[in-house]
Amino acid sequence: MSNKLIILLSLCFVLLGCANSAKESQMLCAKGLTKLDGVCVNQGVANYVACVRAQGAELSSDRKRALKAQVGAIGVSVSGASEFSSELSKKYSASDKVMMAIIERCNSFAGVRSINNEVESGNKVAFSDNNLFGAWKINANNYIGKLEIKDINGTMSGRIWFDKYKRWEQLSAVTIENNTISFHRSRQRYSAEYSDGKLIGSFYSSGRNYKWTAVR
Repeated sequence: MSNKLIILLSLCFVLLGCANSAKESQMLCAKGLTKLDGVCVNQGVANYVACVRAQGAELSSDRKRALKAQVGAIGVSVSGASEFSSELSKKYSASDKVMMAIIERCNSFAGVRSINNEVESGNKVAFSDNNLFGAWKINANNYIGKLEIKDINGTMSGRIWFDKYKRWEQLSAVTIENNTISFHRSRQRYSAEYSDGKLIGSFYSSGRNYKWTAVR
């Protein structure tokens, strides 16, 4: 069976599973996110995980089970496909040709670029949309504050301020993929979709998902 067919079949199973629990997913996951092993994640991450798991069909049964668990654990801890690819590449040695080939195939499938055989870091711009840059007024689970996103020479950065804490905090792993912005604030993972001049999404903290929005 060809690699493309394996990937497409795997994605069909993912989509069918989502369809069977559509109401539940809509209640628990913000727009632009989907369920991965019970956790709301960026759609690009879920697609990448499905690709790797499908490609793992060529591995031994023990290694296939281990790979399924490993990529799931990485998937729920990152904010975008670029960061997922970077973390997966760090986990496996360059001498592991089978895994490197799987990663390269899924990079191509997910539209993640590689530079000098190294995957771009999570702070690199994967999809640029100037509407997302600049200052925002943020409401994260009723915590009011300010959000700033910048693109400096192709590298994204950001910072966040909450009135309650009265200090700026630097963000990490800032990415934009398919009009969805993701970033980390300490151990909290934020993701939101840009629509009609607003950011609407959720953030994951201490095992739970909370809503957040931002306007100009």
